Amino acid sequence: MSLGFMALYLLFGQTTFYREDGLQFVFNFIERGNLRHDHHLLYLPIAWGFRQALDWTGWGTHRILTVLSGLMTALGVFLAGLTLVQARFGRRQALFCLGLLGFCPAVFFFATVVEIHGVFFPFAMGGFLLAEFLVREEGRRRQLGFAAALGALTWFASLVHSSGHLLLPLLGAWIAARRGIRELLSPLLLWALVHGLLMGVGNPIVLHLLGEAKGGASRALEVIQERTPLQGILGRIFPSLFKEVFISYPPLWVVAFLPLWDSRLWSKVGWALVGIAPYLLLTILFLADLHTFEPIYERGAYLLPLAFPAAWLLSRRIPSFLVLLILLLIGAGRSIQQVWTHDTRPGRPFAMGFRECTGGGPALLLAGGLVDLSSALLEMPEVRVIFISDFVARPDVPLEAIVRKIVELSRKEAIPLYLSKEAAALWAKGPLAFRGKALLVLLRREFSLLDREAGAFQAWELRRK
Repeated sequence: MSLGFMALYLLFGQTTFYREDGLQFVFNFIERGNLRHDHHLLYLPIAWGFRQALDWTGWGTHRILTVLSGLMTALGVFLAGLTLVQARFGRRQALFCLGLLGFCPAVFFFATVVEIHGVFFPFAMGGFLLAEFLVREEGRRRQLGFAAALGALTWFASLVHSSGHLLLPLLGAWIAARRGIRELLSPLLLWALVHGLLMGVGNPIVLHLLGEAKGGASRALEVIQERTPLQGILGRIFPSLFKEVFISYPPLWVVAFLPLWDSRLWSKVGWALVGIAPYLLLTILFLADLHTFEPIYERGAYLLPLAFPAAWLLSRRIPSFLVLLILLLIGAGRSIQQVWTHDTRPGRPFAMGFRECTGGGPALLLAGGLVDLSSALLEMPEVRVIFISDFVARPDVPLEAIVRKIVELSRKEAIPLYLSKEAAALWAKGPLAFRGKALLVLLRREFSLLDREAGAFQAWELRRK
C-alpha cells in the first residue's frame, strides 16, 4: 500500500513553492551549498545528499526535493504498516488505518511540496514502530534495548526537525495508555536519558561537522523566545486550532468524539491530553505573525505525528465498513482538492515564454526579482540562475566587479546570457535605484542588449560587443 501512496505523492508533486520556505531551501541553501540551519540541523544535509544522488536526471533542485518529500512520506506510511503488523491488526483494519493516514490532507500535502515535514514524517512513524515493540516485549533486557533505540531515534528526529523533541511526551503517553506506566517505568526513563545524553553529546558534534559555531539547546531557547509572541494569544486559540486541526485533518479529528460512543476510551483521555497538549500549545504559540500577532496557517504541519494514532483509533473502534469508507473518501477528496488548489504553477507562463522566444536549451539568467527567480527554479531546470539583485544590494561589492564577473561567465559558459527586465524595473526606484541604473550603464558598454519578449518572459539577451 505504501508503494501506491508513493506513486500518488510523486504524481501529485507540486511545481509551486510552499510559502517562502520552499524558495529559501532551494535557492538560499541547496543551490548555494549552504547546509547550515539554525535549529533543523539535518534536513539540509539530507536534502543536499539526495540532490547530488539524482543530479544525473537533469531535474531541477525543486523537483528533486519534491520527490524526496514524497519518498520519505511513503516510507513513513510503510513504517506505520509495520507497526500495524506488530500490533496484530486485522487486514481490513490495517488497510483502513493506512488509507486514513496516507490520505490525511496534511500528510498528503507535505508529501507533495518542498518542506521539512515530509522528510521528518518517517522518523515519527519509526518512533511508533519502536514503541510498539516496547509495548509488546516481555523481557526486561530487550525492553531496555528498544528504549535505548527509541531514545536514539527521537534524538535523530529532533535534528531533522526540532519538533522531534515532542515525540517524547506523545510516544510516552501512547506507551503508558497501551500498557501502563508502572510496568515500563525503567525503559521509559532510559529512553529519556538516552535522548538527553545524545542531545548533550551528539548535538555539539553535529554542529561542529556542519561548521556551526552556535546552535543546539542554546539556539533553540533563543528561537523559542524570538518566535513566541504572547501578545494576542487568547484571540489566536480558536482560529489556530480551527485551521490547523479541523481544516487540515478531516476526517481524523472525528477521533475526538470517539469516547462519546465508546465509554472504554474515557480511561485513556488523560494520557491522550498529555501527548496532544504540547503539539497544540506549539501550534498556538509559534504559528503567529511576529508583527500583527495574527495566526499563521501552516496546514497542520506541526501536528503530523498525531495523524497515526488518530487513524489507529478510528480504524479499530469504528466497526462499520461504510462509515470508515466514507471517512476515507472524505480524506482522499480533501487531499487532492487541497493540492490542486495550491499548485497554481506560477512560473509556467514565464517558462513557456522563455522557450517560445529562445527555443529553450541551456542558458544563464540574471534574475532581478522573485518572479523571474522562482519561475526559473520551478520550471526551467536547464537554466542556471544568478540573483543579481543580491549583488546590487551590497554596497561593498563594486559594480565593476559585477560586470567583470558577468563577462567571465559569458566567456566560460558559452551559452546564451539573459538579463531579466524585472531587474531593471526593480532598480528604477527605491534603495537600489542608483546602483542598479549605474550597473545597466556599465553593462551596455560591454554588451549589446537585445530585446527578447514572449508572454510573461521579458528579458535582454546580452551579447558581447
